[in-house]
Amino acid sequence: MRLIFSTDDYLNAILSDDYGHELYDISTSGLDYSETTIFRHGPRGCKDMMAIIKWNPHQARYTMISFWGTEFQADTLFAEQSTSSYLFTGPDGWPYVWHFKDTDCVLQLGGLQIAKYNKRKLSSSHPPHLEIGPYMENIWDHIVVTFLYAERLRRERYVNQKETNIHITNTMIW
Repeated sequence: MRLIFSTDDYLNAILSDDYGHELYDISTSGLDYSETTIFRHGPRGCKDMMAIIKWNPHQARYTMISFWGTEFQADTLFAEQSTSSYLFTGPDGWPYVWHFKDTDCVLQLGGLQIAKYNKRKLSSSHPPHLEIGPYMENIWDHIVVTFLYAERLRRERYVNQKETNIHITNTMIW
């Protein structure tokens, strides 16, 4: 199953299935992208507010996530955080881990890949999408919300790493 992003801006997009049915609306407001709201489409065209992410611009672990009315600080939602992974417990009690490298964001359960974010590639006309394994419908909401958090942090770290590398390179030039 794929959740297809309507735009390359994953923080301002509509997620649809392979048949074009809209499943989630994601919108982020503020010049500094300070708040992201996620709506889930329900039956007969109604939308339910599923989550709000209030981004902390200085320390990501203090970002607040309101998920179906329950508010969490990001560092309590994600049991373990490292520079390349985020672990959270799903509604089924299983530990899920978002792993990321420079350009990839992959969700695993017990070492098995269950979801992957595929960005639009320059050589492809395929839109960006989350590819989700079978039998995962019961945690789609968790996959979407935790993906948004993990992907934003992955991108921020990637940009910061590139800037650090440029700075180091510039200081080494005579």
